[in-house]
Amino acid sequence: MEKQRVTFEQIVHANKFIDTTDIKGKSYAQVNQRIKAFRMLYPEGRIKTEIVSENDGKIIMKATIFDESGTELSNAFSYEKEGSSNINRTSYIENCETSAIGRALGFCGLGIDVSIASFEEVNHAIELQEEMDVLKRKQSKDTVKEFEQLLIKVAQIKTEADGLGIDVRGDDNIKAWVMNATKMKGSEPATVAEAKKYIAAVQKLIDRKKQQSEEVSA
Repeated sequence: MEKQRVTFEQIVHANKFIDTTDIKGKSYAQVNQRIKAFRMLYPEGRIKTEIVSENDGKIIMKATIFDESGTELSNAFSYEKEGSSNINRTSYIENCETSAIGRALGFCGLGIDVSIASFEEVNHAIELQEEMDVLKRKQSKDTVKEFEQLLIKVAQIKTEADGLGIDVRGDDNIKAWVMNATKMKGSEPATVAEAKKYIAAVQKLIDRKKQQSEEVSA
């Protein structure tokens, strides 16, 4: 006897048994809860996962959902990169598989009252964003520190140039040459890149002056 097809009403009923987890005021179904609902509807159904590609720590996985007769109900893909977050430092393959399964079951209508994305998928995205924010703040602090150190070098190289008779502070022609060489927007370096270019430009003037002095001495 052929098993009757699962109805939309049965899917709605199964969804009532899905426990959700709150993330920033919204409820999301965990993948294990979607699997539980799937087994309620299809006790002998099948979830198949496969690696589509894996290269240099980057993986794409596909999850396919089948009913008890072997008919494909849905499929979905997931992408992860090794080391991109705490969980992906040790379990990026498993994490990718879980995400693909969650999305594929979501396309079957399981646990999608709020979002196709599962709790794990959303939580991972939030964790990744938080880690990126921390990294950005660290980079910002490092950049400020580097800029401060470069400004010290700018002052030092100006003094060195003055000692050789190169008036980088007052000679308009020299100042114009430096501005043209560095493409600075202001008269003084305002970024790490501008400070590096300024130091390099003044160093060229110093090297040229020293070379001229050596030629005269010879």
